[in-house]
Amino acid sequence: MKAAAVDALLDFARNEGIGLTVVGPEQPLEAGIVDSFRSAGMKIVGPRRDAARLESSKVFSKDFMKRHNIPTAATMCSATGGVRWLILIHFRLRVGRRF
Repeated sequence: MKAAAVDALLDFARNEGIGLTVVGPEQPLEAGIVDSFRSAGMKIVGPRRDAARLESSKVFSKDFMKRHNIPTAATMCSATGGVRWLILIHFRLRVGRRF
């Protein structure tokens, strides 16, 4: 059974009489397993789909943190910017080792 097969996992939990589900992998959380299980009256531990986006989507997370003034590391949105950043970091590391 695939981790993102929420309906199949819900059916399995019901058929096997599972009293509590603890979700570990990111994929079923992103697929909304917690929302589905709770709607069906099943006990489950994990964030809802909208909260799981903070972990599953780095772009969403960065935008959210910027919007709410939460400190976060800088990001690059283009290959050119990424290459410049790598060159800068590499240069800093090389200079740092010499001192």
